[in-house]
Amino acid sequence: MPTIIRRNERSWAISMITDINIRLQTLGLRIVRAGGETTISTGHQSMFPDVLLYGDDNQTQILQGWELKLPDTLITDIAFISDAQRKATSLGLNSCFIWNFTAGVLYVRNEEGSFEVAKQWNETSHIQTRDDVERYKHEWLPVIEHILFEINGYLLTGEIHGSELGEILSDTIVVRIIERNKAIVSDELRRVSTQNARIGAYLSVWWNEAQSDYAADETDMYSAYAKTMLLNWTNRIIFAHLIKSRYNAAMAVETLNFDTSVTDSNRIFDQITEACDFFSIFNGVEQNAYLPNESWHDLMDLNIFLTDNGVHQIDQGALQNVLEQTVAVAKRELNGQFTTPAVLADLLVCLTTHDLTGDAIDPCCGTGSIPQALLKRKKELLGNVAQAVSTTWAADKFSFPLQLANISMTDTDAINLPSQVFQNNVFSLQEGNEILITNPANGERIALRIPLYTTIVSNLPFIPFEKISSEDQIYIQNLCNEIKRNTHITLSNRSDYYSYILFALHSVLVSGGFIGVITSNSWLGTSAGREFYRALGYYYKIEQVHISGSGRWFSNAQVVTVITILSKRDVVGQPANGEITAFCTWQKSLSGLTDNENARDIIVNSSLLGREIDARIFKYKPYPYEDISALFSMNISLSSLFHDVHWLLGIRDKLTPISTVFNVVRGERRGWDTMFYPAAGHGIEQRYIRRVLKNARAVNTLYAQTDSDAFCCSSSLTVLRNEGHEGALSWIARFENGVNQTGKPLTEVLSRAYMHWYEMSDNSTADIITTMNPDRRLFYAKFDEPTFINQRLIGLKRKDRFDDLELYHALLNSILGMFYIEAVGFGRGLGALDISSTTIRNALMLNPNLISAEQRRTILTRFEPLLNRNVLSTEEELAQEDRGDFDLAVLNAYGIAHHYNEIKNSLLSMQHMRLCVCQ
Repeated sequence: MPTIIRRNERSWAISMITDINIRLQTLGLRIVRAGGETTISTGHQSMFPDVLLYGDDNQTQILQGWELKLPDTLITDIAFISDAQRKATSLGLNSCFIWNFTAGVLYVRNEEGSFEVAKQWNETSHIQTRDDVERYKHEWLPVIEHILFEINGYLLTGEIHGSELGEILSDTIVVRIIERNKAIVSDELRRVSTQNARIGAYLSVWWNEAQSDYAADETDMYSAYAKTMLLNWTNRIIFAHLIKSRYNAAMAVETLNFDTSVTDSNRIFDQITEACDFFSIFNGVEQNAYLPNESWHDLMDLNIFLTDNGVHQIDQGALQNVLEQTVAVAKRELNGQFTTPAVLADLLVCLTTHDLTGDAIDPCCGTGSIPQALLKRKKELLGNVAQAVSTTWAADKFSFPLQLANISMTDTDAINLPSQVFQNNVFSLQEGNEILITNPANGERIALRIPLYTTIVSNLPFIPFEKISSEDQIYIQNLCNEIKRNTHITLSNRSDYYSYILFALHSVLVSGGFIGVITSNSWLGTSAGREFYRALGYYYKIEQVHISGSGRWFSNAQVVTVITILSKRDVVGQPANGEITAFCTWQKSLSGLTDNENARDIIVNSSLLGREIDARIFKYKPYPYEDISALFSMNISLSSLFHDVHWLLGIRDKLTPISTVFNVVRGERRGWDTMFYPAAGHGIEQRYIRRVLKNARAVNTLYAQTDSDAFCCSSSLTVLRNEGHEGALSWIARFENGVNQTGKPLTEVLSRAYMHWYEMSDNSTADIITTMNPDRRLFYAKFDEPTFINQRLIGLKRKDRFDDLELYHALLNSILGMFYIEAVGFGRGLGALDISSTTIRNALMLNPNLISAEQRRTILTRFEPLLNRNVLSTEEELAQEDRGDFDLAVLNAYGIAHHYNEIKNSLLSMQHMRLCVCQ
């Protein structure tokens, strides 16, 4: 890359810096020195000002940036002004100064965030040409000295302020580099992928596994990887400068400049790694050489800026702040990643770590929040930094998160100790495997072997089964085969990634060792999750499951999470009766726990001691193994066990499966609603129209009525033409050439075996319905006659010999029927209850065969008022007098009225927890 020296403007800037520094030696100002001599232009818009004013000799306190032009650029030039203001913003400054030798202008940012003129100096307005600059140097230099005095006054009054190098290094400069370059790096990656199929394949494989981590941030593969590349480069450069005063080898970073190629730069970082390790930090991500010249210029601008400034001179506290801020900015930039909040990481470590002296690892460490918390706790309680570092391990499948993890685990008090951070697939983690690291104290290579760990803690990856790589699918299939041999349980091959990881970790945990993991709550409410829980119990004692009763733990992800604490069994085998698993609820939000040490201690101590110390903060619901097995047989979800449902075991003989009385179906699922559910004025012949209930939102009472038309035509186009049914033909033709959102023809995506592509069956009829994703209202609504229903509804159609639909309708709407709707599902991230036709089919109801004729009359009499009013939210419903009379009539008929308050409390508690995620 050719170097273009601006012999005029640049040489005058260097001269001015020299002259300013000579004058500052005797002036005694807040401004101590000027710098910026080595910023050489390559024809690209520079990141940093021409002249920087500093408040200290080490150049760590940046006070102001000056932008210089010669007189042929007007002082009012828009590009000149905006360039200076842009650079001030990048440096976290609230002022900037521009100078063209004809005039000088000071700009200060106002309260609204805009820059405005604070002062203008016109004493040199007679300087109009480049030759005048040399001719009148003796006149403008005193003006510069006067300007320095006046700017110093602004600094003393606080009207303008500087910034600390340690603060702006990661917090603003890195962000600006990403903002300026993400799009052009993304375009470059897209371009090279079209020219090199292997690069495209690499990015595709990476995106397939990493996409879920960027879900809330990036939707484009190239843009996501561009951001990853830029963060990887900035982190490498910054960290090398931070440690160069402690490691001579890191001084090599100062040799990087605009003429250094990317390949040579990677080679220099390899040399630094060989001498002082930090491999995970200095290792470049794949394909990192594909940077446009403009982006490489910005990175070298940053490097030269750090070379000129005193980043290596900042004190230990500031250094620690830079390390922490570097990770914080990267996490913020990658806000799609489900980074573990610090307070949650601390609590997970405290709940899981019983033996602080043993080896502990986060095998899916991501950006390092959990191993950082682990290391911090070990250092605090062991009082031995070397022991804490040597027993803390971290690994991840991907190199870039490891870079952040290594930085986050690098403390100034342990910077000379080797970090046990390494790249590894969690499924291939095995005792005795060798990893190589470098001792930063002497540069010697160290061979370490993977030990058996006493503690494993992790926020396991949120990867759906569709995104699991082919490599991991092989590991998973082998694991599933082993699990089936050991337990006779077949795990679903459609489970999320995390469910398989726990079985893989079994072999690297000491007998009796503890695992604490954060996962989605989805396994608590599905049949596959139930088999997962059963199989897990063969390998581990399932000590506790923790959940939030006050909002989601991850605010940037629409997912509800739980913590599961396990201890390894000596021998794989079925749990014994009497073995306790506790379901624990945190009553305070993470924000409420952050500054409340007492509440955090109550959570930790209650968990470790296995008892409820303060129910206002932590609820502890223990169940022996045999009770959980019995509750499983009653088809409630594991989610319901957080809400003290022991009472259910006492009424088993009063219940029968809903499927005994009803066939349970999901409404008709066809896709492309605009075609199959035509709006008014469609013109279709009436013989092809069926009335349908499309959505339960419009159902306000316990009686249901249709709300839409449905297009149901099984006739061929030939038959339609022969019969002259132009309305149906016209309607079909309207969609015949249509495509779906991905561009596929509707005639293809809507095709079904033995059906026309435009055909929808009207066989999905029901006597009673409930909704697929209920919110606050839990109810079953009855039709006057069997009615066609949409896929958003769950239908119940009575079986032969079960004719008393009025009684069944009443029993389903009793408090116990409401309880079962809530108890068979689990809460989604936005508060909706996830249930299905399968879970309702498996649910239980009060057995109608146990009711006498007199009891039936009483129940239906008490049910009548509910039929004549609107359905209310569950909390409002249970507060109604008519509802209380009805529920007690039902429960009295079965001899279980003494359980009323327990049923009510469990139901309200379940719904409150589900809905609290929206708080």
